[in-house]
Amino acid sequence: MNKQQLEKILNKIKIINEFFKVTIRKTNHYRYAVFYNNIEIMRTKLSFGSKKKSGDVKNIANDLYLRVDELKPYSRCNMSNEEYFERLKEKNLIPA
Repeated sequence: MNKQQLEKILNKIKIINEFFKVTIRKTNHYRYAVFYNNIEIMRTKLSFGSKKKSGDVKNIANDLYLRVDELKPYSRCNMSNEEYFERLKEKNLIPA
């Protein structure tokens, strides 16, 4: 997974509704945090020069509460915002 693919997914999360915000911090990695109502609910990172390693993709999927097989379809918009919003509610990351 590269930076553009990950940011496409995070931008899709950001437009679920007005309460989501995504921040990016560049240190020795790209670090991403997702906030809901100003409360951090998840974070992930991507190392500089990261290639499509299965471990990276698995870690990012886990960080975003997706299965690996859902991560790629979500970036291609096969999972709806409503489905992902419901997933976050089921995980008690956002209020029901």
